[in-house]
Amino acid sequence: MANHLDLEEAMIKALEKQYKSDKADAFQARYFAAKAKLFNDILRWIRSNEPNLSDHSEQHIENVLNNAYKLISTEIDESLDSENPIITGLDLYFLCQVCLFHDVGNFYGRKSHNQKISEIINKAFGDLFDGEHKRERRLIAEAGRAHTGKEGKDTLLDLFNKNEHIQGDHIHYCAIAAIVRFADELAEGPQRTSAFMLDEDKFSSDSKIFHKYATCTHIKIDSPNQRISISYEFNIEISSSDNEDEIKKELKDLLAFTYSRISKLDQERKYYNYYAKISRPIREVQVIFNFQKDDYDIEFKLDPLILNDLIVPGNSHHFFLENRVDLDIETVLAHISNEIFATE
Repeated sequence: MANHLDLEEAMIKALEKQYKSDKADAFQARYFAAKAKLFNDILRWIRSNEPNLSDHSEQHIENVLNNAYKLISTEIDESLDSENPIITGLDLYFLCQVCLFHDVGNFYGRKSHNQKISEIINKAFGDLFDGEHKRERRLIAEAGRAHTGKEGKDTLLDLFNKNEHIQGDHIHYCAIAAIVRFADELAEGPQRTSAFMLDEDKFSSDSKIFHKYATCTHIKIDSPNQRISISYEFNIEISSSDNEDEIKKELKDLLAFTYSRISKLDQERKYYNYYAKISRPIREVQVIFNFQKDDYDIEFKLDPLILNDLIVPGNSHHFFLENRVDLDIETVLAHISNEIFATE
């Protein structure tokens, strides 16, 4: 048996349950043919067009596929055991296809990459999506476009009231687009960058912060407990030639960027909960901050940051930093400076 990802295995089982015919085999064959062509002929060349971009190779796509599975694994298991499944094999087929193609537009450059999915599918995958399958091109591209967009734009709203289908069978169109969007948001971590490239200063100045953020970010999707856990591992490397002010500035910039990403991720969590109607909501984000000097722990500790939907009536809603003065960047920098420069 081929070495399939968990979501792909679930798709195969669910398609066979739904159709019990050659139709299930046809969907599977089209998906795996698209995946093979995408991996072998398209994704590996994105790096040549966007050398400073965080990883968008095969590894990233499989990361997104795995994240999507983790987000809805409980619902998948329940559906496989049910005579009236919430999530069908066709849903999982479409989810897998949108995961495959959501970032393919980066082949033509990062700017408006979500708007270029159709062009790639039409030019490179027309033979797979022709005849009765042709409208799948539009559905995949439209759902994939919703994974990003202009700041403040509700990209899923246009999909919310659409009652879409593939070959006459219903798909949870908007919910699937929401799952892909959140799965992509959660695809952060050291696998998105190269520590050696960073050490050798090979990334452009404006992209470097994204790569530094990736090196210290570790995300766990715990959907059975309706929680996302993030651990940040900040390692401050000191050498005899390092300037204290430069080290502080670098850490300050990274903390500021990290706080902005935490806020964005929590917004994406709530956005996902609103539109992903086929899955249980993620009710909490737990954030842990760890600091090291030259790979050794320092004494300074911060309590975990918990973000959830709890609102106590009568209390004003605040940005998380307003309720956690210990996370103030200048306060953190002062504590860390005392730890790492006291004996320098």
